[in-house]
Amino acid sequence: MLVAKLRRAPGGVAGLAPARAAPCALPGPRLLSLPAGLVAVALLALGLLVLAHRAREAEVRSVHALAAVDFDQKSLGAALQVAAASQPDLLLVIGSSELDFGGSFQASRLFEHYPTGFTTFMVGRSGAADLIYLQDVAAIGPALDGKRVVISLTPSVFFEYMTGHDSYAGSFSRLHANELAFSSDLSYPLKQEAARRMLAYPESLERDPLLRFALEQLADGSPASHLRYAAVLPLGKLQTLVLRLQDHWATLQYLWEKPRQATTEVEHRPAALNWPALVDEAARLERRKSRNNSFGFDSFYWDKHSADLLPLEKSETDASFLKVLRESQEWTDLRLLLRALRELHAQPLIVSLPIPGLFYDYMGVSAAARATYYRELESVGKRHGVPVVDFADHDQDTLFVVDRWSHPSGLGWVYYDQALDDFYHGRLTPASRKR
Repeated sequence: MLVAKLRRAPGGVAGLAPARAAPCALPGPRLLSLPAGLVAVALLALGLLVLAHRAREAEVRSVHALAAVDFDQKSLGAALQVAAASQPDLLLVIGSSELDFGGSFQASRLFEHYPTGFTTFMVGRSGAADLIYLQDVAAIGPALDGKRVVISLTPSVFFEYMTGHDSYAGSFSRLHANELAFSSDLSYPLKQEAARRMLAYPESLERDPLLRFALEQLADGSPASHLRYAAVLPLGKLQTLVLRLQDHWATLQYLWEKPRQATTEVEHRPAALNWPALVDEAARLERRKSRNNSFGFDSFYWDKHSADLLPLEKSETDASFLKVLRESQEWTDLRLLLRALRELHAQPLIVSLPIPGLFYDYMGVSAAARATYYRELESVGKRHGVPVVDFADHDQDTLFVVDRWSHPSGLGWVYYDQALDDFYHGRLTPASRKR
């Protein structure tokens, strides 16, 4: 049946005409905007990729100039650490406040002009310990493959059941923690054990619910929690990517604000280091300093803290010291750190400063009890195939450390420097581990 409608013909004559098909509906505003939205997202992603690429180029150009410079982003971020790991003439040293001591004998100054072909790139935050170092290592990730890296320890962190919450919070990096929790380079069992340790410090996770949720699922260990972790892993990867971009941006801002510092050419001055002469020089300078106490502690430190230290006479026993030492969570954290370094195919060295033995004698802890720390550290290193330099022979050396926390003097740093030089050049043998 033909459907027709009345229409007015030209000239005013009315007639019948076939009905026209209804016009096709035009796309709505949402459909029209979809391609434009995709283009915008693609352009944004491209811009971020270009930013990250340019940032990495700038970081590699500047990393030698910044090797001896201390600033927050260098330690809390990962961009410069990754750049340093890619440079064969930079030796990564990860530690805590001990890296700030030593004056002109500290490694970044002694090796500043590459006398033996390298200098150090130090990553240290006051209060940091092995659980923080583990997160640092996870953030550097595959860049550590085949690279030498030094882990610097102070014995006092093993003389507490666990790192204090304030110390942990003060050295915590959200980027590093996310890199560990959502890493594809570390094994699930390792991340699971690390998560259980990180959850012991819930304050650091309050502002990152996704990270906290992921750590809770890792720590749970049930099949259901495994699935929940897998479900949030893509979101975690995306969040970590955003944090990396923020790190690149913050690093670029620093480079723009400090252009002369970031572009300074470091002069190379090859030289043979006379270690016995350096030891004599540093020892002579230490002896000249006014030491107003029998422990060899720095005079300013003693003046400020003697009122707190003197009452500690006979405050401990070997039994109480050994109980805490054996139960310290720091051993768990150190083992996790060494496992992570092995999984990332790094070549680590552990350097531990000595215990200030005379002061521990004063507190009631014998040399025999203190020797347990050195033996256990050597044992952990041996089980993981990692060389250890523990300076046990300097346990009662009054010129090696400057306070009860084993912060090194200039002389202490000379011994430390020699261990770094031997390690970098492949001269560190089992017989040379104790100095």
